[in-house]
Amino acid sequence: MGKKLIVTFVFAVFFLCFSMQSLSAAGLKDIPNNYSTEEINYLIEKKIINGYPDGKFKPDNSVTRAEAMKMVGTALNLDGNKVKSTFPDVEFESFASGYIESAYKKGIIGGYPDGTFKPHQSITRGEMAIVISKAFNITNKSHVNFKDVDKNHPNYESIDKIFTAGITKGYPNGTYKPKSFITRAEFSVMVARALDPSFIEETNDDTTAAKPVKPSVKFVRVNTTLNVRKGPGTNYERVGSLRNGDKVTAHSTEGQWVKITKGKLSGYVHQDYLVDELDRLIVIDPGHGGKDSGASANNLREKDVNLEVSKYLKIYLEKKDIQVLMTRETDKYLSLDERVDFAVNNKADTFVSIHANSATPSASGVATYYYHSRARMDSRTEASRVLSAFIQDELVEATGMRDRGVKQAGFRVIKTNPLPSTLVELGFLTNKSDAKILKEKKQVLAKAISEGIISYYNWKEK
Repeated sequence: MGKKLIVTFVFAVFFLCFSMQSLSAAGLKDIPNNYSTEEINYLIEKKIINGYPDGKFKPDNSVTRAEAMKMVGTALNLDGNKVKSTFPDVEFESFASGYIESAYKKGIIGGYPDGTFKPHQSITRGEMAIVISKAFNITNKSHVNFKDVDKNHPNYESIDKIFTAGITKGYPNGTYKPKSFITRAEFSVMVARALDPSFIEETNDDTTAAKPVKPSVKFVRVNTTLNVRKGPGTNYERVGSLRNGDKVTAHSTEGQWVKITKGKLSGYVHQDYLVDELDRLIVIDPGHGGKDSGASANNLREKDVNLEVSKYLKIYLEKKDIQVLMTRETDKYLSLDERVDFAVNNKADTFVSIHANSATPSASGVATYYYHSRARMDSRTEASRVLSAFIQDELVEATGMRDRGVKQAGFRVIKTNPLPSTLVELGFLTNKSDAKILKEKKQVLAKAISEGIISYYNWKEK
């Protein structure tokens, strides 16, 4: 008989005192729309699961451990004749005593440390994963990662197996909810898919089989760094790392993992950390503030100059659809580490710290700084260098000030910063010519820095 034909509705196996009668599948009026009725009808047709005497399916009711063994036992044609149970709390007359004993002897389910089975206790989604994987001999794994089931979770392996087989997808928010009691609807879908894989295709479930895709550009969105793995899972060896904002090429997917390349780096990253378009989100850091005035000369205080230029800079960048956050917008003190943490915690992609210089009256000019350790030039360091160079060129051209160049330095806000970052020294407060520009041309300085930042973003996204 085809799955879509009218099926026989029997009274619940858990209420055997009622006689059986026939109803059409349409009689089960409370089958949820988010599940295919075919899966439930399929199990009813095979007398694996039944409706209730009141003509309802009650999809949200939980399934007890005894009911689960009756259903699975029926699906596997296990011996369901009543027997004296190994478990003291399973009575001989129980409708499921034979199925429980048969399943126990086949290793499909076990009891509790105290020797009991707890037949009337609702079975959880985690326990059901164990039952399904063992009952249907599901062995393939793909190292899936649900937010609430890490590799150390006692049900991890079984959940991984049934996910890989396409029997479950978990929830849209990336969780599996292993401790939640399984409902009749959820149970029906799992068992139907385990018995007949065609249901997996019909419901368009994603499995973890590798799926080639047209190579496409993706961007990394992560707080600090993203590990690249040799295979599709956290159990695989780390082969490298990516930083926030890095551009990669996606080649294929395996479950929730994407195979990517970036230059010579090739491996897998979780899909949650890749985006199609990189929103431009920059943190502008006006240096000093509050009790820390910075340098002072020629009736100028560094903290004031830094803040005023930064405010103009914010306006110019926002006009170019760049999101801007400022570490401070008032005269307040922040530690150096607080400034870095602010940028990281807000998932910014770039960090620019604004300062003014001081020295002897003869010293003059603008300079930008980036941090370069003695290690090889990585993507973050190269991005910081390019950012600094674009800003430096624009400042020199716009102001005519002396070009002191792009330099390497270990200022804390750029040395400890995982983001592409630069520290700008606008000019010397102690030099009369520079001081005049710092006082009268703050908007010119801000506009020049904004043009450098825009050029940097354009370079990065190419």
